[in-house]
Amino acid sequence: MLRPLIALALLLPLAGACRGDRRAPDPAPAGGGGGGGGGGDTGGAFVILGDPDTIATERYTRSPGQLSGLLLHGDGTRIEYDATIARDESITRLELRLWHTGAAPDSPPAEHSVTELRGAAADSLVRADRVDEGRARRIRVLVAPGAQPYLLPSVGLAQQLLRRARRLGGDGTQLEVLVLNGAALPQRVAVRWLPGDSAEVRVGGATVRLGFDPDGRIRAGSDPALRMSVKRLE
Repeated sequence: MLRPLIALALLLPLAGACRGDRRAPDPAPAGGGGGGGGGGDTGGAFVILGDPDTIATERYTRSPGQLSGLLLHGDGTRIEYDATIARDESITRLELRLWHTGAAPDSPPAEHSVTELRGAAADSLVRADRVDEGRARRIRVLVAPGAQPYLLPSVGLAQQLLRRARRLGGDGTQLEVLVLNGAALPQRVAVRWLPGDSAEVRVGGATVRLGFDPDGRIRAGSDPALRMSVKRLE
């Protein structure tokens, strides 16, 4: 349990960290048939390091209204995700598929879940899980309007959360994030924009500074106290 909780302290701040310009430029307009656009970001890859181990690697792709990725943990567990993105950069639907260590590449997922933001005020997250040969379980969580689903330790999903934070504007932003690992765990993420290409982000008692590039993509981040870091590979 310790490693996921440490990852929470470092990676949840990524949710809002991609901003250095206090004038809050909007993300690129949505393209095509609805949903948020990717702007100059069409995909990339990251490595998530916890000295001296590799916690996970991740590769993601973006297209108008869609964000997809593959998260490969150091123990061999792999997770695929597909997120539906609205024009306001919020994640309205998040589908997750998980395979355990040693599973064949063409085998069905051991776990499969779909989480959707519902309600007139977007204040209800409904999560439907299928595990153990198709048994279904449904969970409904009341959340603050606009709360966003997130899976540790995905940097690709965190970048989408930061696009949402950018769209909200202002000198500082707070986001409510619902962590889907295990029991649904809400977290309040506070962001303070700094001059240049970095931002200071707080979640719980942790404060992390992260860097980003002109396209609003996470470039790198670290927490020396936890000896953890995130690096963009491409």
